Amino acid sequence: MTHFIDNSEINALLFDHKRNGFALSAKNAKVLTFKDSDSNPIVAHYYVSEKKSPNIIFFPSAESPLEQFDKMASSYNQQGLNVLILSYRGDNGGSGISTLEEFYEDGRLLFEQAVAWLTDNEYVGGRFVMGQSLGAVLAIDVVERNPDMVKGLLLESGMGRTVDYLKNRGIETDNIPDLEEHGFCNLEKIEKIELATLIFHGAQDAWISIVEAETLQACCGARAKQFFVIPGAKHDFLYKSGEQLYFEMIKKFTDTLCGVNTWRQKRKKYLEAQER
Repeated sequence: MTHFIDNSEINALLFDHKRNGFALSAKNAKVLTFKDSDSNPIVAHYYVSEKKSPNIIFFPSAESPLEQFDKMASSYNQQGLNVLILSYRGDNGGSGISTLEEFYEDGRLLFEQAVAWLTDNEYVGGRFVMGQSLGAVLAIDVVERNPDMVKGLLLESGMGRTVDYLKNRGIETDNIPDLEEHGFCNLEKIEKIELATLIFHGAQDAWISIVEAETLQACCGARAKQFFVIPGAKHDFLYKSGEQLYFEMIKKFTDTLCGVNTWRQKRKKYLEAQER
């Protein structure tokens, strides 16, 4: 049985913040309701490009405004990608997460429900998992546990060692025993992940250094892995600095793993163009 660190100061840093829910006026969003591990409702927004398009199950940052993700979703759709954006306890006026164990339990359940919903509603495109900031912790966890259910992993502003991240956030970690063993364990988990992995990191990230992000990338067990540093970007919303190129890199990554960039596909498109 996994034991998670349960420290009041750490819990407050990670989870003791309230934010508004998704934008009520969000256009084109399918509003879904899942359940957390205590059967409380959790809202998700699903943005569809096409029925057969690749699907990105997105674990967002736990601190950034959710309405920003609604704005971001249209850029995914423009690239021909569907994106299912999850939320957490504490969002939309909920009671909030109190421990790291609850966070992981909820993340695993949300992933299972998202996959089931996509399957039941015949959104058959290849599935990917993406995580941003603290959401990257859940993305790594669910992909390590469910490698046969997705085609690839995408990370933005992901952390490596638990101690390094908490120190950078102002937590005094010296007197907390077994913190690395009972923390995120991202390095140990990503070492077991052999699926293709794409990692973005901001050059000006003050919470997670580029060196830490490089360590995460180096530990990744995937043969096909890519690591991009976004110039001028800080910790959140790297797409604002990366702009169109950011989404084009994601599109190329998903297309390759879904077989769109194979020579057979390219030849088929060429022959179809010649017949016109």
